[in-house]
Parts: sequence; C-alpha cells; structure tokens
Amino acid sequence: MINKLIPTLLLGSLLGLSARTWTSADGSKTFDAELVGYDDEKKTMTLLIEGEERTFELSNFSKADRLWAKKNSAKKEEDITLPGILTEDVLTKLEDGKFVPAKIEGEPKYYLVYFSASW
Repeated sequence: MINKLIPTLLLGSLLGLSARTWTSADGSKTFDAELVGYDDEKKTMTLLIEGEERTFELSNFSKADRLWAKKNSAKKEEDITLPGILTEDVLTKLEDGKFVPAKIEGEPKYYLVYFSASW
C-alpha cells in the first residue's frame, strides 16, 4: 500500500497540489484544505476539503489566513507553468484523427495519476 502512495504524493507535490492548515478567526478550530478561489469583492474564499469545494466568508478565518489567501490567489490568476516534463512542447491532443500540439489554457481542475509497475 505504501509503495503505491509514495509516487502519488510525489506527483501531487510536483503539480503544486498542496493542502494548508486553516485556522478559525478565534483560533479555536483548524482544518486542512486547498485554496481554490478567492473573491475580495464578495469577501469569500473557496476551499477544497476532502474532494469537495466549499465557500466560506473571509471573516471566519484568522487574519494570517486571510492575508495568505489574498496573496496566493493572485498566483493562481497568473500564467500557469508546469514543472519538469509537463511542458507545452510535449503536450498533444487528437484533432480530426491527427495529433496536434496542445496548449495549456489554465490550471487543470482534475489530475489523472497513472502508476504502473511490473514486479
């Protein structure tokens, strides 16, 4: 079991998937989640918790968490570059029966992890 978990965790860290510990405004509660969206106008942020997206009011979180979310949400809006072998020159898609170069148009919502071993 652990042999299958390690490659998955490594790939997740390469792709930038990372949960963070969030703290309530009064400091009494914490939980782990990934920042998905931040809306300064509506004063909300969306977090991915155990595979489910949930939206919260910013006032529910500590000042440090609100500042971190605001700072790091700007990074998600910038151009996305993938590390290592996942570059645009190796991506292709099937179009009209032919493989053509593909372009990354944003951060993927889902990731497919394929692990194969022959031992």
